[in-house]
Amino acid sequence: ELANIGALFKTSQPVEITESETEYYVQCIKHTFSRYVVFQFDCTNTLNDQVLQNVTVDMEPAEGFEVVKQIPCPSLPYNKPGTTYSLVRMPEDLASVTGTFPCTLKFLVKDCDPNTGEPDDDGYDDECA
Repeated sequence: ELANIGALFKTSQPVEITESETEYYVQCIKHTFSRYVVFQFDCTNTLNDQVLQNVTVDMEPAEGFEVVKQIPCPSLPYNKPGTTYSLVRMPEDLASVTGTFPCTLKFLVKDCDPNTGEPDDDGYDDECA
């Protein structure tokens, strides 16, 4: 889905967004292109009585940056890593390509049987900043 954004310039090392002891562990890898940055969020659900669905990381871009696409992680069962992506367009003025991006993890929670992992039919929206 991100095929037409040009040649890859650089990929960062993973950076922890949350601590590994939290309910939802998230780390970020940045893939930098000439006009875009792809933020790859690797997520792990550490709660054995929940399945997360439609997982995204909403970003508040710095001035001049624009979030142009999000690719959600369809399902995040207990202790199985999943990935969601955000595509961000860089500012026209490339002299100002630094900024802070506050993030919020958003998802649909479905309670599940910890022994089988089978989720309930109903769920509720939740988020973690």
